[in-house]
Amino acid sequence: MYKKILTIFALLMLLVSVAAAQNSPQDFPMVHDEAKLMTTQQQQDLEQKLRALNDKYNIKVAVLTMKKVPGAKEVKEIREYGKAFLFQHYRDLENNNGSVIFFQVTSSRDFMVITDNNMRLRITDGEGYPYLEERFLEHLKDGNYYQAYSEYADGVDYLCAYYEENDGEPYSPFNEFSWAGLIGGILLSGYLGYGFYGFLVSRMSNVAFKFEAGEYLNKDSFNLTHSEDNFLYTSRTVVQHKSKDDDSSSGSSSSYSDSDSGGGGGKY
Repeated sequence: MYKKILTIFALLMLLVSVAAAQNSPQDFPMVHDEAKLMTTQQQQDLEQKLRALNDKYNIKVAVLTMKKVPGAKEVKEIREYGKAFLFQHYRDLENNNGSVIFFQVTSSRDFMVITDNNMRLRITDGEGYPYLEERFLEHLKDGNYYQAYSEYADGVDYLCAYYEENDGEPYSPFNEFSWAGLIGGILLSGYLGYGFYGFLVSRMSNVAFKFEAGEYLNKDSFNLTHSEDNFLYTSRTVVQHKSKDDDSSSGSSSSYSDSDSGGGGGKY
């Protein structure tokens, strides 16, 4: 009887461990292409690429595509769905350095990148997200979806590497600017310009100092015999004001944030 109880207990523990492993965030896929925008091979390649980033930086990087979000009529409702998906399956503020998801809805042509608060340290709303968008947006508009997701992954890689290599300083375009390079370029340009000026002066055989400006003129070198004014053409500029009916949200984008998430998105 005692052996039977131990056997049953062992089986129950095995079932629990198997179920836990199946539902573990570590084993949960990084790629969910419900809109069927990629081939099977592309999904596998992207999955491998995202998992490599997870291991490299102790983060979670995911992609989710859907044809439509059930019941969602506004962008904020779509974002709430993507945020809930991110938080449920990937966010672990205590055990990893952050999570981020690329969420695309094909029926409304919405796209968004959503970050948790840990990832916002690495991918800031104001400068990190615009850098990401610049990398993938044109591919998204052209329908090169796998390339867009791949660029998104490469952008996350760059921003996380930048954060680690700069002692916790997030990416900023201003930080990329080199004042030393600018000053060096100005000094070099001045040096070359002065040298060229000296060369031109040295090649002039008739250079001599004069006390008055008129003395530099050679009065016999120019003789005006005729002059007239010709009216050639007129031009007109028409400024066409765009009506409100012509406005379109296609291609628009913006960053957004709340107390526990950030990122940005728009239309493609």
